[in-house]
Amino acid sequence: MTPEPAMHIRLWPIAVLVIATSLLFRKASVEFFISAFLKLLYKIRAAEGGSLLDGPNYSWPNGQMVEKFLQARTKSWEWEKKYGKIYRIWAGTVPEVVITDPKDVQTFYLDSSDHGKSDKANAGWLLSLIMGSGAGLINGDSWVRLRKSLDPMFSHRRALSLLQGFIISSKDYVNNIDTYRLRSQPKSNGAAAELTMTNQVAGAEKKEKQDEKEDGAFIVNAVQALQRYPFFETARIFFGNMNAAETDRLWELSKLYGRAFQHVIAGGLNRTKLTKWARTKSYRETIEYQKQWDEYCEQLYETRIRDGRHHTPLVQLKQAASKGEITNREIYHTIAESLFANLDVTTHVLASAIILLADNAKVQASLRSEFQKECASENDLEAYVSRKDTLLHYCLLESLRLQPVLPFTFPEYAGQDKVLSGYVIPKNTTVIIDAYAINVRNPFWGSNSGEYQPSRFANIPVNSLRYNLSLFGYGPRKCLGQHITDKMLRTFIYFLFTKYRVSVLPNQIIDGAFKVDKSSWVGLFDVELSLEKR
Repeated sequence: MTPEPAMHIRLWPIAVLVIATSLLFRKASVEFFISAFLKLLYKIRAAEGGSLLDGPNYSWPNGQMVEKFLQARTKSWEWEKKYGKIYRIWAGTVPEVVITDPKDVQTFYLDSSDHGKSDKANAGWLLSLIMGSGAGLINGDSWVRLRKSLDPMFSHRRALSLLQGFIISSKDYVNNIDTYRLRSQPKSNGAAAELTMTNQVAGAEKKEKQDEKEDGAFIVNAVQALQRYPFFETARIFFGNMNAAETDRLWELSKLYGRAFQHVIAGGLNRTKLTKWARTKSYRETIEYQKQWDEYCEQLYETRIRDGRHHTPLVQLKQAASKGEITNREIYHTIAESLFANLDVTTHVLASAIILLADNAKVQASLRSEFQKECASENDLEAYVSRKDTLLHYCLLESLRLQPVLPFTFPEYAGQDKVLSGYVIPKNTTVIIDAYAINVRNPFWGSNSGEYQPSRFANIPVNSLRYNLSLFGYGPRKCLGQHITDKMLRTFIYFLFTKYRVSVLPNQIIDGAFKVDKSSWVGLFDVELSLEKR
């Protein structure tokens, strides 16, 4: 049975203490007092010599929680440079040990079957309302029972059965991607076309469409143009085929979820149940989302039953709930986790792969040559996108390496003490992995580790990547949908680059990195691409 975290204290005494102290002292004094208290409470010592594990001081009110999400790339480098290969940050008042060495990753995960996910991902009470009972956050017998119902729906066999649907839908999406155009590409003489958004008057849209046809190129924002594809494909995995009203409503709910999750990231009072007692806007909006999401799932279930679609995964999960094997709350939170929480994640993976290809004409040309060689017709496509020895697969791996899904992984704890980089990490202490350190700064990747070179994977044995590449997690708690997602994304990339020559517009890089939307918890790109028909 999975142990519960021991290195975690009840938040109420600290909350009362913080509120009382903050009434009397300035913020700096509050931070100093709490930081000193937490360091005394959570001492992590070296195995030899007894020196204490260092890390940034507690910052009111969330510790380093916000920086871990919204400033991940910068903080990854900054914290390791200042504190070394292993250090401690604070998620609220909960310590998280950050490891950056592949050897420590291997040591930590040697007994991964005995690991557990941290309570509410150390993100606080409000998160429990929107996905606290999802497969990614629960532990013990509840997790085992839920995975027993979910695993057949995300198996390799199921992924192959979905592949033909991915081919049809991705081809259709690419054929209509000009729906998301921002404007037409300036002609070669430099005369820019007038900016025309898709929601402008019909006459202007018609003129813009004509411009696009004449010029053969148009501009899109990568994230805005791509995000609906993986979102609705994932939705169909749970709900089956959906009509327009169902997809429109689901997209509206994703916005409600997004607002609720922003409150989670904002932390503060939302980390405790005090946000409920205070009836904050954060709490009210979260409860409203929860109510509407539950109603939506119930309505889809009733519709599927009425239409005789009993093999739809939602129906099968609800049947398991009726037998007492799992709960409705676990079902709805797991689907929300897969859809809404992963909307930014899967969008980031797809956008990263496409932007990096768009920025490297040589690799893009090589990929096109591989398409022509391996896919003489679309009949060859299923076999091609299922392979893991292709440049297409390497391009996806390389983008995941350079632009990790989660720069800092979700916290886990081991059921026994671990010695990591010379420090004794007590059992049930939450540990996170710095993916930038593993994927980029790791000496394993050589002197060109920061460069985009997908072909590097052709000469690397797969087993050597296990602890040198942080992708979808480790051990039995790896991403549930990885077998499905990779095929979904490879299929889309095939059709996009078969139809279009894609390039990154000028001025899309700031401080050596592609522009990002700073409000996104995974750092979604804010990059414009030019799509020119081949």
